[in-house]
Amino acid sequence: MEPAAAGARPGIRSFRPVALRDARNLAALFSIDAFGGGFVSQSVLSYWFYASYHASLASLGEIFSIANVITALSIYGASVLADRLGNLRTMVYTHLLSNLFLLLIPVGGTITWAAAFLFLRQSTSQMDVPTRQSMMAELFEDRERVGANALTNTFRTISSTASPPSPGT
Repeated sequence: MEPAAAGARPGIRSFRPVALRDARNLAALFSIDAFGGGFVSQSVLSYWFYASYHASLASLGEIFSIANVITALSIYGASVLADRLGNLRTMVYTHLLSNLFLLLIPVGGTITWAAAFLFLRQSTSQMDVPTRQSMMAELFEDRERVGANALTNTFRTISSTASPPSPGT
């Protein structure tokens, strides 16, 4: 670890101009993504499975446990895809696939098909996380990385919490 340069101020004020522009643009882009993702929480999906298929708490627990394991395993697949496609393409393509599978959940017709589409969605929905982190590490210098990640993650969190109440307004 390098000691802080004498007189250098930590945080985004010490960013290079291009890094500050990139951090702001990425924060805006990631915020839009998080806002959209905030509408599709596990609690909303659980209620939908319950209301549509009268799923029991036990079956909901099984479905979402499997979905979470699939999500965790898919993160390893992101590195394989990123090696072949690049970080940005992996983020975009997996988001498109994830949203397609999300749209197919209600048209499955049975709880089995709906759960299958949920599992397919979960197999791609979080592949952007490691690729986003890798891209951030490539874009920003060592002294900028913590600040850039703090900025983008803060705006992602704020945006994702704003989406659930917004349909009622």
